[in-house]
Amino acid sequence: MLLRTLTIMAAAVTGLLVVGPVPVYAQEDVPVQVDLVADRSELTVGDRVTMNLNVTYPSGFQVVLPRLPHEWGALEVLDQSNTSVVDNEDGTETISQVIEVTAFAPGEFLTPGLEISVREPAGGYSVKTAPPVSLIVASVLAEGDEELRDIRPQADLDVPPVWPWGLGAVAAIALLGIAIFLFLRRRREQIAAAPVVDLRTAYEIALDELARIVELDLPAQSRFKEHYTLVTDVLRTYIEAEYRIPAMDRTTTELRAALRLAPIDVPSTREVIGFLSDCDLVKFTELLPDVPEAIEATEDTRRLVEMIRPARVIVSAPDSVSGEAQTA
Repeated sequence: MLLRTLTIMAAAVTGLLVVGPVPVYAQEDVPVQVDLVADRSELTVGDRVTMNLNVTYPSGFQVVLPRLPHEWGALEVLDQSNTSVVDNEDGTETISQVIEVTAFAPGEFLTPGLEISVREPAGGYSVKTAPPVSLIVASVLAEGDEELRDIRPQADLDVPPVWPWGLGAVAAIALLGIAIFLFLRRRREQIAAAPVVDLRTAYEIALDELARIVELDLPAQSRFKEHYTLVTDVLRTYIEAEYRIPAMDRTTTELRAALRLAPIDVPSTREVIGFLSDCDLVKFTELLPDVPEAIEATEDTRRLVEMIRPARVIVSAPDSVSGEAQTA
C-alpha cells in the first residue's frame, strides 16, 4: 500500500515538471500600453466629450475592451463605437474605440476604472486599467447669479396690410373664371368632335356613295384607277356591312373563299368576284378602259348591290276582326 502511494506521488511530480504551471501575469508583466485621451478637459453641463481609447499590445495577444454601462460613474455614456485593430508593422497591434460621454452636474470628475482583459498566446491572462481622465464640468449659470428677472413683455407684432389679401382674392377669382372658360371650350370641342351616328342602312350608304362617284366624273378626266378603286370600295364596304365579312382588307381570291359562307347564291357570288377581278386589272396593271366602259362600271356596281341585297320580309299587321258580342 505504501509503495502504491509513493508511485502515484512520483507520477504527479513528474507531470508537474513536464507540463509546468500555467503562467498568470501580473499587470506590470504584460507589455501592453493603454491610453485614454479626451478631446477636452473643461466643459459645461450637457456638453459632449469624445474620448479615444487605444491599447497597444504585441501581435498574437488577445485584447477585449469592455462594454460600458449607460451610467458610468458620474458620467453618462452617449455612444461607444465598434473596435478597430491596426497592425503597426513593428510586431505590435493597436485596438481603438471612441467613447462619447457627458455630465449633467457641475464639478470635477475622474473617469471610473476601465479594465481591459489581455490574454497571451501561451494562455497567460492579465487585466490592464486605463488611466483615469479628469474632467472639470462648469455650470451654465454664472456663479452667485440668483437675481430674479421680470418676464419680457409681449412683443409688438406689426399688423400686415389688408390689400395683399384683396389682391389675392381677385387673382383667385380670375383664375377660377379662366378655368371655367377653358373647361367650357374644351367641352364644346369634345361635343363637336364626337362621332356622328349614321342612321342609314348599308344599302342606302352604297347608293349615296355611287351617286357621289357619278358626280365626280373621274373617267372624263382619265382618272380610271381612282374611279375603279372607288366603285370596288363601295361593293366591298356593302358586303362587309351587310354580311359581316371583312372585305376591305382581303384580296379578291380571299374574298371568293369568304363569300362561300355568306347566304348569297353561287351565280351572284361568281358575278361579284368576276367584276372585282376585272376592276383589279385596271387598278393594278397598265390596262386602260374607255370612258363608256368605266361609266358602266358604276352601274354594274349598283346592279350587284341590288343582286346580293338580302330579301326584306314585310310583316303586315293582322286584320282586326269585328263582330257583335253574342249573348248567351
